[in-house]
Amino acid sequence: MTVIAVFDQCLDAVVTVLKSLDLDGIPQANISRRETTTSDIGSYPSIQVVPGAPETMDPNAGTNQRDDVVYSILVALYDAPNQDQNAGRSRRLRWREQIARAFRNQRLTGVDEVYRCIVTPQQVFDQGRFIGSNIYMAGLMLRFTSREARGT
Repeated sequence: MTVIAVFDQCLDAVVTVLKSLDLDGIPQANISRRETTTSDIGSYPSIQVVPGAPETMDPNAGTNQRDDVVYSILVALYDAPNQDQNAGRSRRLRWREQIARAFRNQRLTGVDEVYRCIVTPQQVFDQGRFIGSNIYMAGLMLRFTSREARGT
């Protein structure tokens, strides 16, 4: 039997939840899991789900037999607004709102160990990427707290 890492399960579960949200204008095929974000994606709008930061393991968190581990996952939103800073703004802000509401203070369906998610908003608008590449990019960091067995 293959055991799948909790972090791996979290990444897959985030993609599944995002695909279930029916985000206006984002086809399910444009929601993907990657190792790192890239604006060379071919089709807009899109969402990329990537590991966001190293896990954290606070030695003071957890119980006598279980440890809390926090897994960070970046949800990166991409759109090509064709240099019109107002076009699609409300739709893009709505995506952020829907995603935050879906995860904020929730368990993660399909990952039994995860009991909480903290949503940390990232940039609403990456001005440098927009000016340099004419691409809208924004992000939300999802921090999943997992209570895992201590020891092997």
